[in-house]
Amino acid sequence: MPMNESSKTEQIFCNCCLNKTNHIVHHSFLKTEITGHYRWIDDNSIESQIDWQYVYSVLEGRGCETVTFRKDSYFSEYEDNEQPPSEYYPPRISHPLPNWVIDLPEDMQDLMTEVYKALWSDNRRLATMGIRSLFDMYCKDQLGGDEGGFKAKLKLLQDRKIISDEEKIIFEHTIVDFGNAATHRRFKPKYKDLEILVQILEYLLHAHVVELHGNRLKDSVSLPTRNKSKN
Repeated sequence: MPMNESSKTEQIFCNCCLNKTNHIVHHSFLKTEITGHYRWIDDNSIESQIDWQYVYSVLEGRGCETVTFRKDSYFSEYEDNEQPPSEYYPPRISHPLPNWVIDLPEDMQDLMTEVYKALWSDNRRLATMGIRSLFDMYCKDQLGGDEGGFKAKLKLLQDRKIISDEEKIIFEHTIVDFGNAATHRRFKPKYKDLEILVQILEYLLHAHVVELHGNRLKDSVSLPTRNKSKN
């Protein structure tokens, strides 16, 4: 396994720039773990070993100077296309946390941050469960308390014109159904499907934030009255 030279530059996704940028590989080292041996007994007797190799690297962004730690794993019995993907610390941000999150109630801010961290770390079940919990918080805030199960809450939201008929169907068959399956039936969504769940959650909560801002603006700003024209 060839080692990275200290002067080597690679392009990786940068959490600071939110894009692929050039990073200097400052240092890399290799560790090998031997897990077994095997021998072929034939005309050309061969003895070899089964091992894992790990390359640990420290990288620094050329522009933002953000430091990243990377672990690459290689197993002797895998083909090249079967090798595990690189692991990064901090985990790569696949979907940035929206800046309007700070306008949500504090408990929702905290949970939404945890959902995104789970998403970045590929903890898909945890992220899906968190999205379901955030939707439950939203329902309780809108309805003024706990109103039973999700079906009852969705029906009340629909009856009170807080969500449309189409939105009720979408929320029930995405956030609720996926969340229940991850919580109770060991379901692990595909990453692309989880990203859609996140987009649906953002759509819902951003509308909630806009509503909060609109009410605050309506109640706090005194606009000049319109002058009536004289006849």
